[in-house]
Amino acid sequence: MRKNWYLYILPMLMLLPVFVFRDFTTDNELRYISIIEEALRDGSLFAFHNHGVAYADKPPLYFWFAMLFRLIAGDNHIWLLGLLTVVPAIVIMHVMNKWCFGAEAVATRVAPPMLALLTCVMFLGGTVVLRMDMMMTMFIVLALYSFWKLYTGTGRAHERFLLPLWIFLAVFSKGAVGILMPVVVIASFLATEGKIKSIGRYLGWRTWGVIALFAVAWFAAVYAEGGVEYLDNLLVKQTVGRGVNSFHHKEPVWYYLKTIWYSAAPWSLFVAVMFVAAFRKRLLGAEPLMRFFAVTVLATFVVMSLVSSKIDIYLLPIYPFFVYFAFMVLDKVAPKAAVVAVAIPAAVMACVFPALFFCIDMLPVVPEESWLLYMGAGVLMLFAVAGLAAAVKGYVRASVASVAAGMLVCIFIVSFTVPNFNPYIGVRSLAAKGVKVAEDNNVSGYAYYKFRGDNMDVFVGRQLTGIEEFDELVRLKESGEPVVLFVRGRELRREEALGPLLEEAFVGSEGDYKIYLLGAR
Repeated sequence: MRKNWYLYILPMLMLLPVFVFRDFTTDNELRYISIIEEALRDGSLFAFHNHGVAYADKPPLYFWFAMLFRLIAGDNHIWLLGLLTVVPAIVIMHVMNKWCFGAEAVATRVAPPMLALLTCVMFLGGTVVLRMDMMMTMFIVLALYSFWKLYTGTGRAHERFLLPLWIFLAVFSKGAVGILMPVVVIASFLATEGKIKSIGRYLGWRTWGVIALFAVAWFAAVYAEGGVEYLDNLLVKQTVGRGVNSFHHKEPVWYYLKTIWYSAAPWSLFVAVMFVAAFRKRLLGAEPLMRFFAVTVLATFVVMSLVSSKIDIYLLPIYPFFVYFAFMVLDKVAPKAAVVAVAIPAAVMACVFPALFFCIDMLPVVPEESWLLYMGAGVLMLFAVAGLAAAVKGYVRASVASVAAGMLVCIFIVSFTVPNFNPYIGVRSLAAKGVKVAEDNNVSGYAYYKFRGDNMDVFVGRQLTGIEEFDELVRLKESGEPVVLFVRGRELRREEALGPLLEEAFVGSEGDYKIYLLGAR
């Protein structure tokens, strides 16, 4: 990493403005902020709550780091919390480079797979969106790397302790997938190698003992802080419940077969071609590491497809393996189909610039700095054309690196326009306007209608009242109770009676939200 340190830093610098300028999303990020604020007020370390309701969905490791950053910085800064995804992404790429190409691999060898991995839609999203998945993926990659060193006899004695430690930390970051994937992969690989009887060397009493020791300490702390109900929620509802008959994100077994194509874009076709080439050329028989990566991808894909709860980012841990697998195959064979597979995304990226002239009005708002959008798309086009030319000449690695680099530079340029889109991303500016309305009219109550507005308490400084039914809103208006009300434009468009009901109370708007002042005029 010392030799090629710039390969890790430069791509992440391209993403830096996203973290500097972007608001917290309402779906997850703002909820996490509200949870850690509540935990800091209550002194909670193991049993977390969201507005007084138990939140056992996620283990504490990510929250601990977020709480630490909050205490150090005095506030919740997205650029600081971004370290919780950026650093794991860097570690993943470094481990995969060292694992596949050796510690002394030259930049031209490691840069294309790194850039391809980072620019996969889901991996890129996992890097710039604040979630626990990237941290869990890092620990899973480290766990499987420790297993591989033990299996091949290249690891030191401490790898026998590191393997269960990484597995536990993966669980401690996100949950059951952290243990499910490593165990399934290790068992599946040993079975395909005809060595399943040796599984005790890797997943024996030592491994399970270390995991159990940490787990018992964790569960004891949860019980002491949250009681038996919280512990039951953590161990049963959030594991068995999600896995067997999910109450959240329930999807059919074939769900990932449909979504992987756009989740792994723009490199999904390239990876698929290289998988086919590996099997057709029978490369797996002579390449143990290729076999291990193939088993990792296929076994995880099958098991995660059988799990009831599914969203695209749950497959994040397989992305490093199938991207690097594709480039390992490329070192052995270079099928003509690979040229086509990288030329297609290059051609698509080259069309973004001219397409922008026709599509810019489709954006929720056209920023004053729209020239930055055109500039970013223009730079992307130049890199994509260079990538297309490289693909035509058969230089697949150079083509991938050029297109991926263009995507990152484009993101860097375009991200300076993000403040214009923040009212459509988060609710910070909406809350600020609402607080101004409340202060000007001496109102202390806040409410929201049919959207995830409960975590706006982070910005308004007090709990908001959620309204889910139209009749409930009518009763609130008729009660004369002074309250600042937030309503999404989506609901106003869907419910014809909503606009006339609130028309006289309208005081302002922000993004796709409207602000109303009830009972204070």
